[in-house]
Amino acid sequence: MWAALKWGALVGAGIYLLDRLLLTWVATALFGAGVPGLDHPALFTSLCLGIFALLFAFSAAGYFAGRESAQARMGAVAGLLAFVIYAALSALYTPTGAPASPSPSPSPAAATTHVATVAQATATATAAAHATATAGAQALPPPNPAVLLAANVTSFMLVAGIAALMGWLGGRPGAQQSLRRRAVKRTAQE
Repeated sequence: MWAALKWGALVGAGIYLLDRLLLTWVATALFGAGVPGLDHPALFTSLCLGIFALLFAFSAAGYFAGRESAQARMGAVAGLLAFVIYAALSALYTPTGAPASPSPSPSPAAATTHVATVAQATATATAAAHATATAGAQALPPPNPAVLLAANVTSFMLVAGIAALMGWLGGRPGAQQSLRRRAVKRTAQE
């Protein structure tokens, strides 16, 4: 269990530093601020790289814990713990690459200017309609706190399960390697 705690904590903190902080800052410095999407493919690519780095990190935590403990299940615990630490640190501080003000950036392309103009007009019309609407006119009710809690718990458990599975997938070869090393040591000592 000590191996799972050690590797889960180390990998969880390490992937937070590399993925959440360093990759975000590098992507913002290289490609500018913005929201990742099809309009900003470089930012979108860095987001995808971050997701793959997370999956690799959960698997690596499992591998190292499995290698040290010779048990694949400790790899699952390490992957889960790495996710919990990553999520806790991300809840404390997450840098953002979005622009500070929602002002559109000037662009020489006429299509981009047209889209920005249409978006601005739509936002203005929506705000005016919302300001003049009566209390019952197409107003959405406030979200139910129980539904929000259920959605948050469900999403957390889903991602935690994926992290545990990735840790277990990494823990299996780590445990097998550990068992082979022990067998080689026993035969060498005889």
